Amino acid sequence: MEIKEKISFEAREIIKNEIEQAGGNEVFFRGIPDETGIVKEVVVLARGNKTSVPAILKAMKKGEVIIHNHPSGFLYPSDADVEIASIYSNRMAGASYIVNNSVTEIYVIVELFRDDNVKIDITPYFEKTGLLSQVFQGFEYRDEQLHMAKHIEKGLNSETKVIVEAGTGTGKTLAYLIPSIEWAIKNKKRVVISTNTINLQEQLLNKDIPIAKKVIQGDFRYILVKGRGNYLCNRKYSNISMGENINAQEFNDLQKIQFKEIIKWGQKTEKGDRAELPFEVDTSVWELFQSETDICAGNKCPYKGECFFLKSREEKKNADILITNHHMYFSDLAIRKEIGFNTEYSILPEYGMVVFDEAHNVEKVARDYFSYEASKYSFTKTMNQIFAVEGKKKNTGSLEIIQKYIKNHGIDHRGILEKEIEEIKLKHKNLYLAGREYFNHIIEVFSNGQMGTFTFRAKK
Repeated sequence: MEIKEKISFEAREIIKNEIEQAGGNEVFFRGIPDETGIVKEVVVLARGNKTSVPAILKAMKKGEVIIHNHPSGFLYPSDADVEIASIYSNRMAGASYIVNNSVTEIYVIVELFRDDNVKIDITPYFEKTGLLSQVFQGFEYRDEQLHMAKHIEKGLNSETKVIVEAGTGTGKTLAYLIPSIEWAIKNKKRVVISTNTINLQEQLLNKDIPIAKKVIQGDFRYILVKGRGNYLCNRKYSNISMGENINAQEFNDLQKIQFKEIIKWGQKTEKGDRAELPFEVDTSVWELFQSETDICAGNKCPYKGECFFLKSREEKKNADILITNHHMYFSDLAIRKEIGFNTEYSILPEYGMVVFDEAHNVEKVARDYFSYEASKYSFTKTMNQIFAVEGKKKNTGSLEIIQKYIKNHGIDHRGILEKEIEEIKLKHKNLYLAGREYFNHIIEVFSNGQMGTFTFRAKK
């Protein structure tokens, strides 16, 4: 393979000069290809020694090329080269090349994959005598709707971002929904549609998507993505069913009835979705049964094979269209930011495009997820999850679960662990009381009694 087929003459000259200035040591380049796939621009990201160089993947963008030299002139990749190339290719669909110091020879570890999207044409749907008018007798042709849909079509075909502001009565939902679904079907990629309100989600699920189903030439699957807290935890349910100590005296009569109804429902539910319940369950009752990340046993859970939340994740992977809300979308993005984009802990599976409806709310939601917050409420909640010192949840939390496990399995014959846990509880209580006093003092100083809460916020 000739190097000119992969890297332009101008880019090769820049690479050669940078290697010379680095004393012939390894240099890590970011290669930027043109529309034909030939690298026309290069940027130096790191310099190393005769045998290695830092691989700065964070500076690389999707569909670019990692280029680095081997001063020895031996161009076959090391194990580290192969690993870096694999990570970058899987995450960002990028290529990886090795060159010699004179930039006359090249070894391609991973080829540049040109992921060209299949073009769509939505005109036949929105014309005066188009598919929508043929299926629905009451269809009203609107220039604004067709213009919006064509604008979105152009953005999808050219892979560019699109922002649209449409007035009431434009028919904006179908104007973005039909192009999005067409694109998902033809390109075999998943689309996320994020809304701000439940009302719009219900409109999509009960009205607009069924309309799209009738007119779009091609099958597609869709699902409403719900948070983990909407699903029944089998482990919690089993523990309660087998007689785990629940203080029923803290419940009112209505809560007691709901508690019993959930016990009955848990025996027959197939999806474990809170929405199946014929009543709006009280938060204090549902907290006893809901799935939670903080206390999930993960692979060690004896009920993992029956887990309703994990089953819902599999359903999401099989869907073409994911309906969610802004909070869940940015919660997923925050997880990916901390752990990495391709992570098994993400809320959403891999997707190719996202549509924000009610986008005027996005800025506030994004700010909430990409900033730090410290408040009296969040402090109290976190402390109670470890060990609740006072209130309805007194003597609950992780420390109590640990104590019960130790007692039930008889693994503390000498009482050493029990003594240590009691010491932790005492220190926990002191920290809890000091923290509450701290926040109460701040609220008193800055609110003059006018505010019930006070929150610190800073950008991440």
